[in-house]
Amino acid sequence: DFGSAREEEGANAIHTIVEQTIEEDVSLSVHLEKQLRIEKIDQNIREIAIALLGWLGDDGYLREKDEVLSESLGTEIHKIQRARNAIQSLEPVGVGAFDAKECFALQLNAQNKLTETFKTLLENLHMIEHGEIQKLKKICKIDEAELRNLIGQLRSLDPFPGRKLDKAVKEPKQPDLLVKETAEGWKCEVNEATLPRMMFLDRYWEELARRKQSSEDKKFLNECHRSGKWLDQALHHRTATMKRVGDAILKKQESFFDKGIENLTPMTMKDIANDLEVHESTISRVISNKLLECPRGIFELKFFFTQGLKSSSGATELSSETVKNKIRKIIGEEPNGKPISDTKITVMLEENGITIARRTVAKYRENLGIPPASARRVKQILG
Repeated sequence: DFGSAREEEGANAIHTIVEQTIEEDVSLSVHLEKQLRIEKIDQNIREIAIALLGWLGDDGYLREKDEVLSESLGTEIHKIQRARNAIQSLEPVGVGAFDAKECFALQLNAQNKLTETFKTLLENLHMIEHGEIQKLKKICKIDEAELRNLIGQLRSLDPFPGRKLDKAVKEPKQPDLLVKETAEGWKCEVNEATLPRMMFLDRYWEELARRKQSSEDKKFLNECHRSGKWLDQALHHRTATMKRVGDAILKKQESFFDKGIENLTPMTMKDIANDLEVHESTISRVISNKLLECPRGIFELKFFFTQGLKSSSGATELSSETVKNKIRKIIGEEPNGKPISDTKITVMLEENGITIARRTVAKYRENLGIPPASARRVKQILG
């Protein structure tokens, strides 16, 4: 069970405190974690919710399905659902939503405006995109004036609640891990430029300790010494843990660094946790908001953690990111005015040895921010 493992509890506490101490800007995950720690919820659910913060996008969405999160964190689905609900109860309102419909519903509910009519409208938002206004009025049982009013209220909501914490101007974040190709092969290093700087003057402390002083001064000096040593140890532990995780990712994903995204290997946090003999929550904390730079570009660490899909032969397993890349290429090469449907994409992937359901293709396409074939056809026609 997720909450039963405590082998890394002390290390997790150190890592969390250090991360919060060196954070220059209050990130979304830190902002939400502070709220979770004072919420009156079950401790096990709180731990799961904090782990889920590592899966939030910059916009505040938690787009992975409960089944995927359950498998990745090694806990029951009903606990994932309770943890997701806990996140959705936080500020800014709308965070933790699976999609825009749920995000709008959370905000409307907070304003006591989530009527049955609004629920129906949210379930059929695609009709607005497709211009099916008459059909939408009929389904919602309202006239055009009321429909325009409801749409106006929707436009007043925030579709990206997580971005509220972003600064208008922000310095580009440096990568935390660097993967380089050397004569001996690939090598992972922690980027020293991102490490917090600390100076501990042992000699100065020893000099002060030898001086004659009151018991209160001596007690204060010893407490400062212990605190400094503890912080120094915490920083070293953080760096060592990041290095271990980076090395484990490199070992699992060597084919990606050699050949590219088509060779990204399916990998979960549980896989890395088992390799390093730590808990999944430790891995979640380490990879949260961290970047890796390699010759192929800069990637979020969570990019490397993807579910797998079986090939038709069953001999190999493909990363979901690899499949998404194939879908992106298929759509990118479609003839102008003749967009390829999700069903056709499914068939084309099957012909290339990838067994996948049409609904999964649709989900991956949506994750890529690509509209359905019907919407792409309208856009192509209108230019």
